[in-house]
Amino acid sequence: MPTFILIRHAEKLTWPAGTPPATMQRPSTLTTTKFLSGKGLERSHALVGYFLHRKEMIDLYESAPLAAIVCQAVNPNGKGKSERPKQTIYPLYEHLSSTLTPGVVTGHMSMSSNATQQHPSRSAAASLVSTTSPDTNIKFMEYTKSQFAEMVTRLRTDTQFHGKTVIISWSHQTLPHLALALGASPNVVPAKWGKRFDVTWVVRGNTLQQYAQKLLYGDQDDVFKVKAGGCVGQIEQETAVLLNGAFAGNDDDGEDDDE
Repeated sequence: MPTFILIRHAEKLTWPAGTPPATMQRPSTLTTTKFLSGKGLERSHALVGYFLHRKEMIDLYESAPLAAIVCQAVNPNGKGKSERPKQTIYPLYEHLSSTLTPGVVTGHMSMSSNATQQHPSRSAAASLVSTTSPDTNIKFMEYTKSQFAEMVTRLRTDTQFHGKTVIISWSHQTLPHLALALGASPNVVPAKWGKRFDVTWVVRGNTLQQYAQKLLYGDQDDVFKVKAGGCVGQIEQETAVLLNGAFAGNDDDGEDDDE
């Protein structure tokens, strides 16, 4: 079965106390909160090093090489118009596409000798490539909120992801639902993501492990507490609705995203 790494999109453009000024007072360049803020962009690039150098990530790739990066796509005709999930994770894919030879990111320190000669100063990130499977490329996949069920079905059943790691960047309202849908036990999943942008979830089988990213100023050392019962009850029911192809939860584009 695959290993899934779940993150919330990075920080968004916002207003003091979460309240936007009157429409006529907004600068034309700041009429939307669908994009990352300066700090969000900083996190998106810090995540490149995080996913390629942090020990807990490298340890995952040792047993389950990175095979795909998935993000919530923009849906111009329905719920989920935010660009943030893709903006958050695309720098990682861009880095892998531009600096690494085709292969699977693993914990094994191996790199083609040709690449080493051409780029002797490459960082250790370039070492996390297995050149033994040149036909296997890291995929970048996008799914809208309304394609939740389709995404989960493919990621759980497509044999190309079995025994591999998939990174998913998503909106926070349905991250508990996503963890459940990908196999985590309801007892170990927090019922609500909350206000944080600096936590990583790893789903392996029915387990969920949380990690504090600790990348930027203000990031916290702790993770979410799991209350008794976890996601048992309402979140389970909402997850079933999502897997049946219907939308459940708040729209990530609304003010509720600041809560």
